[in-house]
Amino acid sequence: MNKSILVIVLLSALSFSSCQEEEVDMFHAERGVNFVLSTGNNHYTDNYKQLSTEVKFFDSYVTQGLVLTPRTINIGLQLEGTTSEQPIKVRIKKESVAGYEPANVVFPEEVIFDPGQYQTSFPVECQLPAEYDKLYKVRFSIDYPNSDVGAGTKERQFFELTVSDMADWAAMEATNESDWNRKYSQYIGNYGPVKARFIFFIFGQSPSHYLPFGYPKNTITELIFTNVLYGSGLAEPYIVNNYIKKALASYNAEHEKPLSERDGTLVSYDPN
Repeated sequence: MNKSILVIVLLSALSFSSCQEEEVDMFHAERGVNFVLSTGNNHYTDNYKQLSTEVKFFDSYVTQGLVLTPRTINIGLQLEGTTSEQPIKVRIKKESVAGYEPANVVFPEEVIFDPGQYQTSFPVECQLPAEYDKLYKVRFSIDYPNSDVGAGTKERQFFELTVSDMADWAAMEATNESDWNRKYSQYIGNYGPVKARFIFFIFGQSPSHYLPFGYPKNTITELIFTNVLYGSGLAEPYIVNNYIKKALASYNAEHEKPLSERDGTLVSYDPN
């Protein structure tokens, strides 16, 4: 065979072999798994910059009342590589986050991908934090030695959850406790964590609130806190005396112990 023709044939064969490898090697040799953000209704966001979320219990005082129940979120998982005709087991574990006390959470340690499924999620029940105005964190990862999969993309191997009952200062038109006292102490006294949350409860939309109407949080902000600048809201004695103080009196009459802060200080809306 002519030498030039032989070279051409060899190059063509190598090129064909290379193309075959590129076409076949579309997935990892080992099936992997990644965390993804669950956005509800079986929808997911696959973005390594969105692998964290925060559960804010402060928002629940408007809808649930003073006695809050656990909040449940879903965390997504996504296979990397081919799907399977058999169920795939993934073991979940939690880790501490440096500098934070661990969030109290309940979750299934084992998650199953059904045959042919490449995305799923698992529920995480978040318990009410033990302290107000403090962040609690936990980080989820995969227990690979006890899972049917290997590691997926490096940046998608952890999901961080923050749980808090932090004061929503923006909703109270203040920046911190000192700012609250400066703005509102002349109308209802100094700040207290329970005291502030009770306002959102009584004007909110929980079934047990003490007023014949209920508002979402942003409306409470406007009616009660923003309008102080205009001589209404907390600056209006009628609102304090006929709504807030009457609600507190009703609450105390219905309970064995009067409403108090966690240190035992009785909640009061008397001005300083």
